[in-house]
Amino acid sequence: MNAKGFIYPLTILLSLLFCAVLFQQIAAYATAKQFVAQQEKQLELQSLLQIGVAEFQKKRLEPVEGEIYTFSYPAGTVTLEVRAMTEDFGTIAVLARLRSGEQRQARFQYSWPDAVVEGYQEV
Repeated sequence: MNAKGFIYPLTILLSLLFCAVLFQQIAAYATAKQFVAQQEKQLELQSLLQIGVAEFQKKRLEPVEGEIYTFSYPAGTVTLEVRAMTEDFGTIAVLARLRSGEQRQARFQYSWPDAVVEGYQEV
């Protein structure tokens, strides 16, 4: 049996198969790592939104239409703007921005006498 011509091509084929699987796994790892980094940024933005709204509620500020409130944190800034006013309610727009530039927006109805957030929705 002529084994000389059979082993070398089989070795090349197995080596190429191993390299293909290795490169595919490296690409999958890079994709997963990028996904985790994006999730981390989204969680930071969500946290900034929650902290900013909570601080806004604590301050018990006087309602003035068009007023802009900015809160700075180590991770980024939160800007709240009073968009529309009625006697007891105001529509507040919120923008959370990380130091790296990513941002997320939300809005909610705010009851001034009770300092209660109602109808919170992210845009």
